[in-house]
Amino acid sequence: MTCQAKSVIRENPPGPPEWFENGAPIPNDKFDSGKYVFGNDQQILKVTNLVKPDDTTCFQCKVTNSEGFRFADGCLDVIEPIVITSRPPAVQEILKGDIVNLTVMAQTNSPWPIQYKWLFNNQTYDDKPPFVTYNETSKYAYINTEDLSFEDYRTINGTYIRMVYNVHEKINVTIQVILKEVERLQTPKITEPDVAKTIYYKATDEVILVCQAEANPQAQYEWMKDGQTIVSDFIKQDPITGELQIASLTRRETGKYQCFASNQIGTKTIKSMSPIITVDLAYLNSWVDTPRIQATEGEAVQLTCDNVPLCNPPGQFKWYKGDDESSEVVQDDRIAIDAEGTLHFVYVTKADDLSGLKYQCAIFNRHLNSINLGRGKILEITKLNPIPDRAPSVLYSKPNQKALIGHYVDIQCIFGGKPIPSISWKNNELQAITSNSDKYEFIDTSRQVLRVKNIQESDEGTFTCEGANTQTNTATTALNVTSRPIWEKSLSSITVAATRDASMTCQAKSVIRENPPGPPEWFENGAPIPNDKFDSGKYVFSNDKQILMVTNLVKPDDTTCFQCKVTNSEGFRFADGCLDVIEPIVITSRPPAVQEILKGDIVNLTVMAQTNSPWPIQYKWFFNNQTYDDKPPFVTYNETSKYAYINTKDLSFENYRTINGTYIRMVYNVHEKINVTIQVILKEVGSTEKDQQ
Repeated sequence: MTCQAKSVIRENPPGPPEWFENGAPIPNDKFDSGKYVFGNDQQILKVTNLVKPDDTTCFQCKVTNSEGFRFADGCLDVIEPIVITSRPPAVQEILKGDIVNLTVMAQTNSPWPIQYKWLFNNQTYDDKPPFVTYNETSKYAYINTEDLSFEDYRTINGTYIRMVYNVHEKINVTIQVILKEVERLQTPKITEPDVAKTIYYKATDEVILVCQAEANPQAQYEWMKDGQTIVSDFIKQDPITGELQIASLTRRETGKYQCFASNQIGTKTIKSMSPIITVDLAYLNSWVDTPRIQATEGEAVQLTCDNVPLCNPPGQFKWYKGDDESSEVVQDDRIAIDAEGTLHFVYVTKADDLSGLKYQCAIFNRHLNSINLGRGKILEITKLNPIPDRAPSVLYSKPNQKALIGHYVDIQCIFGGKPIPSISWKNNELQAITSNSDKYEFIDTSRQVLRVKNIQESDEGTFTCEGANTQTNTATTALNVTSRPIWEKSLSSITVAATRDASMTCQAKSVIRENPPGPPEWFENGAPIPNDKFDSGKYVFSNDKQILMVTNLVKPDDTTCFQCKVTNSEGFRFADGCLDVIEPIVITSRPPAVQEILKGDIVNLTVMAQTNSPWPIQYKWFFNNQTYDDKPPFVTYNETSKYAYINTKDLSFENYRTINGTYIRMVYNVHEKINVTIQVILKEVGSTEKDQQ
């Protein structure tokens, strides 16, 4: 309150004003408590921290000089203040595609209406700043940056001020909008090679191995041989392209090669490891001499393929008549070659005698496209007339055979006898196999070879073959189904929000009736994990080391790649998976968790969120345990701005009573989920619909 006067020029000024409240001198305790404060030689009386209605009052002041006095009277009317009921975050760091929240709501119980005004970067707008969507009734205001060109997007950076005022009060709500560019960092993901394999080359061949990875920043590559750093003048590798080159292959360069792709995220080097590529030489050695065989017509004869030379990869057995590679022995119902290279005659005739020429076993190497003929065997046949019949005899059958899950296996039975025995088969469940199917296939018309396809654990057991002419004979093969470790849950790449825990799983089993794999061996970025990671509790093993948990994730420090190796009696499996730590979803605007409302109130259901991760945020509605694809009944919802509310004034009393309950707004992306719960409670104040009318 101000009471300021002066005298005319060259006369003494008035003395300090005398102050009165409601016609009486102001008591000293008002000043002692600090409630009232004088300023400017008592010309200003300040009343602090106004309370309604206690501080509503009238003041009087009297100012005196040599010519007389002046008296003035003025009242202080304390009204309800403007209350900001909803304000956006004061600082909003946004990406292209985000929603900028500019909604400011206010209310007051004073009779003077609230008004609003926009300012942006020190410029006043009678309507609204550029690109702002604004609803004059609801006061919802936002900028949908997804709809903007990049040129327009760059112009919304700056300071927005929402002035909220009436004739007696003014409040400025400031929102700082900062545009943020985020580069998507990615740990290396090796795309080539993607499976372990063995590649055969001829001696002196050029070998080129390619390693490629998706990564940001770009990956650097390093190949290792047999688990060791490559130090060789004969092996070149390019750390930029990932290519490894061997100009002329010798046995010295053969071995197991593995690629490491690495990049830098923050201050940490992240490494991913490829499956192992085995580089081997294809070769075919020479034969040694073999003898001659004598038999009589009608006998079953076996010409073994002895002293077989080494061949890499394993070759295909063939037999030839004489030294001519064009005179290959043709297999039919009477003549067969078994898996070990033996040439079987179900029975021989004089025509099988080559009159001194040799039957020669041969090895064919597909990779070399080369056939190596042995020194051969001479078959001498004594003629009989007539040729006698003979009962079936088992010439070839393996009593035990191993089969790998997911592969196929050929089971072979060769019977001697005359007439030629017909062959039939039964599977491990004693069911007759009569024709080709998705599971079984006869490789030739003689049915000497049964192929069991896509081996599964259920195929383990005894398979029976029967040879029959005028008599019968049987042979059995016990099929042992086995496998390297079988993945139940292979290590794979995952993306988890910061502050959460992440579980990396490396879980495998063996086939039934075989010993399980041992605990996995774990590596991080290609190296054993140091013990201090476990001592500090940052890394935690569980389930016999099959689960590795990384706790309380920090971005980017915990972004890394893990590898695991699981071993059983048949070999090992290797897996690689990276942990990508992203920024979490942040709820930037949420309504009161509990809202007690009367008929006519607005129910605030607006939930807004943002994230710096590249995966878009999505929303879902639940009301009283029911999911809504659109929105719950009577909710007004703007899909773009995410503003949501129920205006109970527009509802009948019958519909009004149905909005009581629990609303859940699920905010999620592909990697995270947050539920925001709003409890709406209806308050009864004794009014009826008729009263309202």
